[in-house]
Amino acid sequence: MYYIGIDLGGTNIKGALVSETGEIAREVSRPTRVGLGAEAVCLSAELNLAQIRDMDKPLPAEVLVYGHLPLMITENCVLKNMGGCPCGGVGAILDRKGTRFPVVMDGEACRSVILNSVPLYMGDKKPDLDSTGAAFGRLLFTVETPEACADICRRYLAGGGFDRAYTRLHFYKGVL
Repeated sequence: MYYIGIDLGGTNIKGALVSETGEIAREVSRPTRVGLGAEAVCLSAELNLAQIRDMDKPLPAEVLVYGHLPLMITENCVLKNMGGCPCGGVGAILDRKGTRFPVVMDGEACRSVILNSVPLYMGDKKPDLDSTGAAFGRLLFTVETPEACADICRRYLAGGGFDRAYTRLHFYKGVL
C-alpha cells in the first residue's frame, strides 16, 4: 500500500508517493502561484478559524464569509434528467425531507453544481475572522436576487445578524 503526502508551502507545493516502510516512490514539486504573479489566495472553506490563524500566509489570504457553497458537481445535468434543463438558469432538487438544494450550471458543459441548502454567514463574527490574519472576506453570490445581494452586503458590512437559516461551516469545529 502507498500513501500520498502533500506539503502546501509558500514557495512550492510538493507531493510524494510513500510506501508503508517510508520509502519515497515518486516526488513532484511545483511552484505556488506566488512565483507566477498571484496577489492573493482564497483559503479552503474546510479550514477552521484556528487553522487559518496558525498558517503561514505568504500572500494576503481571503476567506469565504457568505454563500451557498458547492456540495457536489455532477458531470450530467441533474435538471435535464428530471425533465427540464434551464441551461444557464437555476433550479433545485429536494431531498427526502423536503429540503431545497439549489442547482446551478457549471460553465457551458451543462454540468450541475448542487449547492448547500443554507448559506454560510459570518457577518456577525467579524472579530473572530479578524483574529485569523485573513486580509479579505469573499461574499459568494450564486442564487440570490440583486436585492438580496444588496441586503446581505449591508448586513455583513454592519456586522449584523442574518434573518434566515445559515451555517458556520467548519469555522468553529473543523473537518475532523
